[in-house]
Order: sequence, then C-alpha cells, then structure tokens
Amino acid sequence: MSIAARAGLIGLVSALSSVAHAGALNPWYGRLGDGDAAITPYVYVLDGGAVDASVYVQTSFARHFDLLVGAGGSMVPNVGSAMSTVDLMPRVYINDNIGGTIRTKVSTTGGGVSVGPELHTVHKKGSFTFASNVGYVDRVAYALFAPEFSLSDRFSLFVEVNPTVEIGGAVALMAVPGFGLAIDKEARHTCALGLQVPTLDPDPLSVGLWYSTSIGG
Repeated sequence: MSIAARAGLIGLVSALSSVAHAGALNPWYGRLGDGDAAITPYVYVLDGGAVDASVYVQTSFARHFDLLVGAGGSMVPNVGSAMSTVDLMPRVYINDNIGGTIRTKVSTTGGGVSVGPELHTVHKKGSFTFASNVGYVDRVAYALFAPEFSLSDRFSLFVEVNPTVEIGGAVALMAVPGFGLAIDKEARHTCALGLQVPTLDPDPLSVGLWYSTSIGG
C-alpha cells in the first residue's frame, strides 16, 4: 500500500473535542480553526528496514473549508531513497462532523495521477471518539474506521479497522492498535504510534508514527 493511501491524521483534531487528544494513526479528522495550520511528518517502518516517510501541511479557512497538501517517498536499505508521491486534498465541511473531498494523488516517478472522492466524519461523546474515512479510486473502495477511547486529557487508545476491496478482485483488512498522545495541555504538539497488522493475507507487520505541530489559534 502506498504512503498516500496509508496517510492518516493531522494532529490537532477538531474544535468539537472537549478532551484534548491526538487521535488514531491513519484516518483524517476534522478541520482546524480558521487561520490555524498544522505540520505533520509521518514515518512507516516496513519489512526489511524499508521506510515510507511523508510530510503534510494543513490549513483551514472560511468556516467550511480546509486544505491538506503532502509529499512522500521511500527509503530502502542498499537501494536508495526517492520522493514518489504528491497528495492534494481540498475539503468542504457541511458541519463540524462531516466533510468531503476530491483527493488527487500524483506519482512523481511514473507520472500517474489518481483522483477519487472521500468522505470524512468524526463524532465524539464523552471520552469516546469515532472517526471514519470512506473513499473510492481506480476501482478500489476503501475505508478507515477508528474507535478511540481517551484515558486522560492527554492519552488515548485506539484500534483501527481498515478494509480495502478491489472491484472484482482482492479483499484486504488491516487492524491497527495503538495510542495517541497530546504532549502539551493545549495539544499543540501531538503524536500517535500504531502497529499495522494485515489480517487476511501473509503480509508482514509495519509500524507507523506521526508527530504534529499546530500553528496559530
């Protein structure tokens, strides 16, 4: 799975959270406050020491709009490293909980472009948060479902369930247990760590980590 397909969350989740928490590893959460921004690097450690890495920038404006822009690549031992993906995601929110986007991913190596819709939702009740992303691109339907429970103002546990269905082809299911951490009380510095476990095929495990810094507000 490409780093763009795996990409997850931008740190400061959403203004609707009364408890400051970081969030799960992979799903996109809500928009920030107008004029705020966040910078988030991701690292995924794969089989054999290979590493997928990316950096995303997020900003929100005009009450209903949000923009995510990312770039990523791979580093393979004894082979080298190269930037491979640019990811563009303008989002429109109909309310604080539900947003949609037409996501565009560009391969900087092969020149290919993939474009498809995604729906992003996040709902919170007390210490429980549920985030979901559902999308479709290139005859592949995919979803990220992330229930998360906050154990304190700054620490939470999650277990993602992420299915992928190729139309007329393979079905995959990834489980991702992990934790999120708000490093400071205001949650301007947040991170998440998760273990990606394929459940329907013999693919190896991988570990993902992101760290986000918010600006503004």
